[in-house]
Amino acid sequence: MINGFWHIGTFEGITPCVGAGVGFAHLSTSDQTTTGGIAIESGSTTDNLAWSLNAGAAYELFRNTALDINYRFINLGDSKQSVSMTYGELSAHEVRSGLRFKFEPQQPVVFWFHDLEYTDRLQ
Repeated sequence: MINGFWHIGTFEGITPCVGAGVGFAHLSTSDQTTTGGIAIESGSTTDNLAWSLNAGAAYELFRNTALDINYRFINLGDSKQSVSMTYGELSAHEVRSGLRFKFEPQQPVVFWFHDLEYTDRLQ
């Protein structure tokens, strides 16, 4: 899934963001059996378009560290068994949290070269 996020701005250490994603879902089901081990329905695979919507915020704890809390709705499309069973739309509501670390490069190294002029004087 490819996701894009828009960080709206930073307000008193809080950075809200929204995002969306689109991708590919490969769903598979296994055989369904009875308690006696007899197969009732064989498994199947389905390929679907997947998409998600995101919203959240990051709170700056330190200069390069933020606490990130967000919500994601993800839709993976329909899933089914081989013939008669269809499970319908497979989707999820997720609340996630984590730490975000920024690795900023140090100050750029500047090299100063002084052109030296050599003259060879013959007298």
